[in-house]
Amino acid sequence: MKKILLLSSLLFTLICLGQMSEKETKETKAIDNSDILEKDPYLKKLQNYKYEPEYQIEVESYYSYEIKVNDMPITVQSPPYTKSMLFLANSSILQSGIQTLTFTIHPRYNKDETEQKEFLENPEHIDFKLKVQKTAWVNGTLKEPKIVLSYKLSEEQIKDITTQKSFYKEFTFKAKVPYKLEGWSTSKVFDPKDSIALEKKVYEEYYKYRQLMLDRKGADIIRTSQNQGFELMQSFYFKRDKVMQNRKEYLEEFSDEDFTMAEIKDYKLVFYGNNRVLGLVFDDEIEKGQSCLNKITLDENDNLNLSYIKYLLHQPQGSTELEQIR
Repeated sequence: MKKILLLSSLLFTLICLGQMSEKETKETKAIDNSDILEKDPYLKKLQNYKYEPEYQIEVESYYSYEIKVNDMPITVQSPPYTKSMLFLANSSILQSGIQTLTFTIHPRYNKDETEQKEFLENPEHIDFKLKVQKTAWVNGTLKEPKIVLSYKLSEEQIKDITTQKSFYKEFTFKAKVPYKLEGWSTSKVFDPKDSIALEKKVYEEYYKYRQLMLDRKGADIIRTSQNQGFELMQSFYFKRDKVMQNRKEYLEEFSDEDFTMAEIKDYKLVFYGNNRVLGLVFDDEIEKGQSCLNKITLDENDNLNLSYIKYLLHQPQGSTELEQIR
């Protein structure tokens, strides 16, 4: 099965949301979506700046790996689809200061992506290279990236790496951004001892989101994730009028999109953001670590495309309910 990884729910939230079923369109003369368009209080908070820094993570490797910034997932590659990939980290950077980056490397898969090797391999033959780069949007132009952090597995002196099933590394780097987001910083801290009850609650939220997708209730999805959407838009410096345009277009077009949603199964509960954020990910071998919310489409050759929808939950301070945060 051909798979396409959504690098961030940013694109999905801002471009693919705003859905309305054909039945509703026929039966309703006018639907007032002004609360998520012209009157959206979160859109009114969006700020643009003369200098808009962007932090990129570039990885070159055939290993499987997971990368986090501030204990929030940037990407899970299992197996990686290409040797070299670029990821954006701004959505995990809440404010200026010291940021934490971690990665875990796992054995690579065979060329058919059907079986994973048992151990890591000699870095002289299979290396893992990572760079954190800083660039910036200035007057609509993206500046040349500057390297903030650089790492090569082959430069490590690791004893008996070929007998290890994983390798973990932690770094810090300094970031400077013009915005300040609350994110999950004041959210409830969950206790892993409560995993059974928490998994049930998280599953219920995933199930509701999946049903909204199947019913083409895009406007409702936007309404339930307005704060999350705002933080993503702000961290990537989206312009208010462009967001408005994308939402309006999708409110008109989404009902005709041909897709279905996979069942939610073979999953496990995961904790992120220093135990303030929850999610469900696949626990099987090939898709291990990927979001278990999946959108299924067919391409022009009738091949199945599986899109992993990033959907992470937190419990805001003063609330008793879970809400989407990333």
